[in-house]
Amino acid sequence: MHSFAPRVRSSGVPSTVQREARGAGDGGALGTLAERLNQRPVVQAQMQLQRAFDGRARGTAVQRVAAPGPAVTWGSGPVVQRTSDSEDEVPDADPSRYAEFDRMAHEEFLRNPIYQQWVAQILSQGSVNISTANTDADAPLASWSPLARQVLIQERIGPSPRRASMMAFELTNALQTPRTDALKARAMAHEFEGRSEASDTLYAREAERSEYDGLSMHHQMMAHGIQQLGWPAALDTYGAKLQPGGVWDTFEKYLAQQERTGHTNRHRSNYNSWVFG
Repeated sequence: MHSFAPRVRSSGVPSTVQREARGAGDGGALGTLAERLNQRPVVQAQMQLQRAFDGRARGTAVQRVAAPGPAVTWGSGPVVQRTSDSEDEVPDADPSRYAEFDRMAHEEFLRNPIYQQWVAQILSQGSVNISTANTDADAPLASWSPLARQVLIQERIGPSPRRASMMAFELTNALQTPRTDALKARAMAHEFEGRSEASDTLYAREAERSEYDGLSMHHQMMAHGIQQLGWPAALDTYGAKLQPGGVWDTFEKYLAQQERTGHTNRHRSNYNSWVFG
């Protein structure tokens, strides 16, 4: 499994990320992301260590100490790959294909105190793995699995502000895992039954409300980064929709759209499988 710290060459940018950034459609934005990352004190310190290492006599051992406690890891196993409903065989994606980019985006996001608080709270509940999943038209482009404590982003979403934004949103789901776990416990205790509306609909509405709150958290974090840290505006995927007059400026509007797309039915299905088997 990849270590937490980026592997820094003499340029200060992982070579894999340089190639990915040049090849992506949002290359300018990714270049900005890379340049800003290189100015971080932690990266400058890594570069200084690299220069010191280059000046050492070859063959001198360098001791590596693993960081204790929960951590964010990138790619490799164990990976829970999504299975496809299609009759065509879906080849497994390389879970580490975009690990360098994902790690780089995470390091840049750590400049933001809001994101720092997210990560601290998430890691207080355990480690998190971020990996690349199979391309599957029938599955979400990105998802958070609370049991595996894993964010999966489909292979077709390559290095770009869009991928970085998806990763950040799924981490809001990770952040809210205690809330959604409590919601599931209420479902298992039959607390949604015996009311005027169907129990699975009541549960699904609360599950959607959690995700809606995650969108607002994502917007707040990205808006701070854009305004204070010079991040590309494309990272704020949901901001315009949440603004007054936007298509999601109220929870009711958001819920109505999720109902139309069938997203809410996934929550109903989860509820029914838990409660009724």
